[in-house]
Amino acid sequence: MKARRFNFVAFAFAGFLIYLLTLFGGMHWQFYNASMLAQGRIVHVYSPHKALAEFVVNNGERDVAYSLFVSRLQAFALGEAVEVRYDPKAPDVKPELNDVLNLWGLELILGVVAIAAMYAGISGRSIKRI
Repeated sequence: MKARRFNFVAFAFAGFLIYLLTLFGGMHWQFYNASMLAQGRIVHVYSPHKALAEFVVNNGERDVAYSLFVSRLQAFALGEAVEVRYDPKAPDVKPELNDVLNLWGLELILGVVAIAAMYAGISGRSIKRI
């Protein structure tokens, strides 16, 4: 019987990605639980999927939220109403558009790449061949 070969470099890479996933996921989870929702309007469109929204917080001050990367599949329109998440107890934490990809996009990417690296480690393949 042939001995099974594992790719330990891929396992180490997957472990590192899982560590990053828990680190960033924990920070985003704390922000999600502590944040409040506000209605905002798109005031500037950088590209069809990247925009700047302005919203009013509870104390009447205006603030802005950026979409970090392609935060949704539909294009933004100038003046469009959007939901914004912000933490009133931590004003130094940047507000984010309340969208699945904008809030959890990094974690989704890290998770998919970690799964691919684990598969490479179990199958003994090179990460490049996945």
